[in-house]
Amino acid sequence: MGNLGGAVKHPDHGKGFDISADVNGMTGLKDANVKVIACNGYGDQNVLRSLITQEKPDAIVHFTDPRYWTWMYQMENEIRQQCPLIFYTIWDDLPYPMWNREFYRSDDMLLCISKQTKNLVKNVLRDHPKHGRVQYVPHGIDEKKYFPVVNDFEFEAFKERILEDDKDFVVLHLSRNIRRKNQSDII
Repeated sequence: MGNLGGAVKHPDHGKGFDISADVNGMTGLKDANVKVIACNGYGDQNVLRSLITQEKPDAIVHFTDPRYWTWMYQMENEIRQQCPLIFYTIWDDLPYPMWNREFYRSDDMLLCISKQTKNLVKNVLRDHPKHGRVQYVPHGIDEKKYFPVVNDFEFEAFKERILEDDKDFVVLHLSRNIRRKNQSDII
């Protein structure tokens, strides 16, 4: 499996990193083949063509706002001759995201993170239905890594296991590092 690992002006753009051993260790699999290819931003047509040629994927799955993937949707006919295009999507509330209709119509499958998302996406595609295209696939987490801490003893044991130094206060923030996520408010 190849993954594009994007960042603004990625310092390792074009390099590949084989993380198969880590994935095998975390999942208990013995034959996972997972690579991360560093790219600038969300990638581009050339890096995706190269990845498709090298890795021969069974499908391409992407997520986040489809407007970041305009370059990929411009080549969707080329992609879909080789493998299906799948969008793992979320939309929380009304209004219906009609501006995403052409993106949705270009996908072979839309995997919806919530039942609300599924309802909204189906309504956007009501004039272009395809049986089985819109599916509910809820978010999943590794409960061995992410779990509620129910008492101080459990929190102290967690800190000793995870942190190298003694810390009085710890925040784990899982998000994209952009202003609207308000990381500074947490600090």
